[in-house]
Amino acid sequence: MKSEGSIKTYLALFLFLSSFFMQVAPSLIDKEITSSVTIYSDSSKKSPFLKNIYTTGEFFLLHTTHYDLFFGGSITASTFLTNRLLIGLGVEYSHAPYHYEYGFKLSQVTFIPVYADIKLFLTSPQKMFSPFIQLDPGISFASYIKHDIITQLTYPVAEPGLYLYGGIGCLFKLNNRISFPFSIGFKGFHMSSNDNVVNPHGVVYRLVGITIKF
Repeated sequence: MKSEGSIKTYLALFLFLSSFFMQVAPSLIDKEITSSVTIYSDSSKKSPFLKNIYTTGEFFLLHTTHYDLFFGGSITASTFLTNRLLIGLGVEYSHAPYHYEYGFKLSQVTFIPVYADIKLFLTSPQKMFSPFIQLDPGISFASYIKHDIITQLTYPVAEPGLYLYGGIGCLFKLNNRISFPFSIGFKGFHMSSNDNVVNPHGVVYRLVGITIKF
């Protein structure tokens, strides 16, 4: 089926980005823990991993393979593990009033993914423009109302699923504390080859965002 083929395509792209990530990471990541980033805390007892916290808020648009649109936002808290590897945790809220999939009409469709945020910068993040590769695996929690077109039955559904995002982007640095991330990638809320699983997936555009360093 077309949808199953597109899911396999997105999984292949995610695996490709993951493979590329693992290949280039050893040559790009410095061995030292980030020491070149300006420290905004006078505490010398703090762990070097937590001396700088980067909080990012983003708004985005997901264009699914079923030609639906999901709008949402996310917030992540991250810290540099090395000079070019930024890791953190994030939570997202995505919503669409309607979504059609596998002969079902869904309404009030909401996904709340909780994920690990991993960014590998290809150049120094201290530059004005810093391209990066981003991988976000996690778990999404879905809730929606399913309308069976054939039986005319309607019932609520709540279920978890595998969340995957992979993409590329660029960070524009305004000053030492404020930056603006822009990215494009592929996202699936409930990645599975099972045709009975509701899984809005497609291209996501993250064009409005801000990162603040604390």
